Amino acid sequence: MKNLYFQRTFGRSNLIVDILVGILIAVASYPNLLLSVFIRNNFGERRFNIVSAITVFVILSLPIVIYFIESRIPEELIWPLSFLGLFNLTFLYFAWKRNRETPYHLTQYDFTKFSLYSGESTVNWSRFPFLKSWAEEPTKREILAEPLLFFVPGLIMCFTPVTIFVGVVLVISSLPYGGSHWAAYRVSREVILEKNDERICNEDMARIFI
Repeated sequence: MKNLYFQRTFGRSNLIVDILVGILIAVASYPNLLLSVFIRNNFGERRFNIVSAITVFVILSLPIVIYFIESRIPEELIWPLSFLGLFNLTFLYFAWKRNRETPYHLTQYDFTKFSLYSGESTVNWSRFPFLKSWAEEPTKREILAEPLLFFVPGLIMCFTPVTIFVGVVLVISSLPYGGSHWAAYRVSREVILEKNDERICNEDMARIFI
């Protein structure tokens, strides 16, 4: 009993990994929202927030607004900024659709639904044979398949002048998207293992003191 208590109380921890997990979860909210509206629907009411979606839209529109205010848009940036604006409007449209699917009432509650539900995948993975095997397992789908669905096209767009801005957005967003899901699964595993260790220690205490 004493040995079990000591091991549980003074367990090992990886400081670098713990810091990385905290950073990934903290910074991934907007990138996750940006990508998930395109590939998921029927979110829980606390998982999707239209105000956050509008905030993402405003952030992505800042380069366009700044150049518009200055009234001096370089000729080589006209088409890249126009394509970015089109992407922003597309994102806003999908966010509007997700908002319509997510009922929210300030004074009413639906206790039959999980409010943090991450939504249902709308991707037909049979169209992506190279990702299909990963997509069959929920953890690999969220950590690898879904972010790669944006990372690869985004990387290709980075080498095309017209789409370079959107490509950078997709590449940058896909990294914390996959990383944050890995972090979430790791935290979840740690919580489950902690509860199991607590159960074992409690059973051991019961055998000794009862």
